[in-house]
Amino acid sequence: MVNRILFTFYLLSVSISAQELLVKFSQDALYKSGATPATVSEFLATKSNGVTVDQIKMVAANAVGTPLENMWHIRLPSKRAADKLLTVLQQEKNIQYIQANHVFRIEQTVINDSLFEQQWGLAAVHANEAWERETGRSNILLAVIDTGIDYRHPDLAGQIWLNSGEDTNNNGEVDSLDFNGIDDDGNGYIDDIRGWDFTDAPRFIDSGDYNERDNDPDDEHGHGTLVSGIIAAKSGNKIGIAGLAPGCRIMNLRAGTSLGYLEEDDVAAAIVYAVKNGARVINMSFGDLVVSPMLRDVIRYAYENGVVLVASSGNSAVDVLHYPSGFAETISVGATQENGSLAGFSNFGATVDVVAPGSGIWSTKKGGTYSLFDGTSAAAPFVTALAGLLLSMDDEMDAEVVRHIITSSAEDLGDEKWDQFFAAGQIHCAAALRVLDPPIAELLQPGMDTGTSDEHVPVLGTAAALQIEKFVLSYGMGSNPVSWTTLASVAGKIVVEDTLFLWDTTNLADTSYTVRLQVSDQDANWVEDKIRVFIDRSPPQVSQISAEPMIDGDHRSALLTVSADDECTATLFWRENSPGTSFEKIQLDYETNFHQYNFSELMANGQPVQYYFELKNKAGLQTIVDNSGLFYPLSFEPVPVNTWQFEKTETSVGVGLLFDKLTDFDADGYSEVITSEYDSRGSIGALKIYEWQPDSGFVARFSTEKLAIPRDVGDTDGDGLYELLIGAGAVSRIFEESPENVWQPELSWENDQNFWAARFSDLDKDAQPEIIARVDDEWQVWEFVANNKFAAVASLPNPTAGGNTSGVPHAEIADYDGDGRQEIL
Repeated sequence: MVNRILFTFYLLSVSISAQELLVKFSQDALYKSGATPATVSEFLATKSNGVTVDQIKMVAANAVGTPLENMWHIRLPSKRAADKLLTVLQQEKNIQYIQANHVFRIEQTVINDSLFEQQWGLAAVHANEAWERETGRSNILLAVIDTGIDYRHPDLAGQIWLNSGEDTNNNGEVDSLDFNGIDDDGNGYIDDIRGWDFTDAPRFIDSGDYNERDNDPDDEHGHGTLVSGIIAAKSGNKIGIAGLAPGCRIMNLRAGTSLGYLEEDDVAAAIVYAVKNGARVINMSFGDLVVSPMLRDVIRYAYENGVVLVASSGNSAVDVLHYPSGFAETISVGATQENGSLAGFSNFGATVDVVAPGSGIWSTKKGGTYSLFDGTSAAAPFVTALAGLLLSMDDEMDAEVVRHIITSSAEDLGDEKWDQFFAAGQIHCAAALRVLDPPIAELLQPGMDTGTSDEHVPVLGTAAALQIEKFVLSYGMGSNPVSWTTLASVAGKIVVEDTLFLWDTTNLADTSYTVRLQVSDQDANWVEDKIRVFIDRSPPQVSQISAEPMIDGDHRSALLTVSADDECTATLFWRENSPGTSFEKIQLDYETNFHQYNFSELMANGQPVQYYFELKNKAGLQTIVDNSGLFYPLSFEPVPVNTWQFEKTETSVGVGLLFDKLTDFDADGYSEVITSEYDSRGSIGALKIYEWQPDSGFVARFSTEKLAIPRDVGDTDGDGLYELLIGAGAVSRIFEESPENVWQPELSWENDQNFWAARFSDLDKDAQPEIIARVDDEWQVWEFVANNKFAAVASLPNPTAGGNTSGVPHAEIADYDGDGRQEIL
């Protein structure tokens, strides 16, 4: 069976890592002799007002001289502790910035397709012709930051970078002698002979390697293996597929769990590792609409160190800015279909640079097989591979030159030159390898997505070519202009990092504009660069400010909201409502026109407070939202809760994930509760059953040895004995009560083949419930057959554009349309 898989990465809610903070200290904040976890802990102890810290560690080892120097990862025991520490540290002048540890995850849609088709993508980018000139050199390292790579795959074995500094016996192979527990090359990573696993996500428990960073970047999800096959799968070996740059080597940097979750600090550490260990290109098939200071800084660091950065434009079929592909330093890649049209899922617009094949792309699949792959995640590796071919021809080529060769040689699929759907066009590898000296068009000022209120705006940049014909500077309204107004058309003149034109904006309306620089040479080669800039002569105008009372866990809070007509940053100022108290400052995370902040009563010890906001738009104009100098009052009144029918009772049941059904395994009339208790770090742990006893309360009756999450109870084999369905990541099990001892249930069934059980349900009304589960990427129904065995009896293909494969599966069974038959939601 051939699987067709559509992948994209997007940012998960920050609240998922609400217990983890990333802190960037100034150079003088810590001991000049060098910070250690102990000195950071000592520093925090003097500032944290008694907050307990679970763990302190550097975001990346060997980070001196990088944006991650003095960047520390702090894990706290609870969200409350994190909120409290965040509030304190935001006032600390020796901290450059502090943020929550954002989380990325992958989303995928699966379509079954039994047809095997040739690699149309290679033909579309003219690979055969390009290979006559270059197939790649093994010294050109192409880093893939992803979910890891199946390095045992027959089409990838030998294609992955081997760190010679850790090859202790110098045999050019990975063997047991290389894993000696010593950092042989002194790069801060022990035994990183085949790359590194940066995944450190104890809050995302699964059945794989999610908890600690280590030297085994194996792929437990599959996305990274698919990406890597497109780049450099082995060619000429009579099996499988051929990568576009089979002579280059892939640097394997895992940053994602088996469920596809990637924490931002892991991604940042992988970027720094790639730069410091010789990667020339970094492939990033992930992204989102928001950007953090840390990701921005490490992207700039990589670019300034000459690394070519390639990123997928996103799979949302929109023209909004998307990061990291929206950064000026990256090459943003959209996706095309075999018929030459833009893929229906592909993002487009001003920040996309080129397109590449991204639908029905044959690639390597985890486990040694192959599958079809769809998405801008599949398109980006074509560009990464082309960059590798160019650098193989000239390993001293500048990263910006690589970009301009790729864009100037692209093949038009839409309007001539650049258009909003296909950007510069689809990459043409053979044409790119023929370009010796491409024109260069680079806008330096104003910067991407900046604003101005000035009437005369200098536009600085570079317009150059070996035999320049002309450069044209123009602008249009909005992010994707339908028409352009020429500012300057200059023939035969080269400008290098200097003023191209003084733009008179006096008569232009306040809105966003796209500025475009086009450069052509006498051989009809052309390139262009674009930036979006905001003209804004008025400060942000506030349209809403409110405070909504909430219950947040076991305490009260208020959701503070302020919205304005401009995209702007927001700073919250607050103080306890008493004379002489100074205001404390909280910088909100994002630049948007709608800001919210959850203000906990714990921040002010339950006392009434006053607050106001300061808003600053892209032009730097400010608005103080302070209720005409009276400030806004906020108090935490008791929340009205009807408590007359409840009585608080302390129990011995530990804090954990509580199963939503009561059971009575021993049929004694006393109910049991089932829970997966949290460990000391707040992570889900072992499953426990507690039975209620009138005289002694809840008594522990049963516990699993390892992590287990209750899914359902029932009797699938009809023998009258209770069965407990549990899950642990991609493994599902059934424990059945023993006739001899009800509290020693026996393991009666297990499926560890990526089987995610959701629940029991008697769909066929035979009094023996079936298992509803997600297997790989498809929902299925499994029925008991005999001798503790189950068989699949139905499959449920996904008819929607949504994803199936990330996260714990849930299913609800009901007669939703009233026809007497049950449906599965």
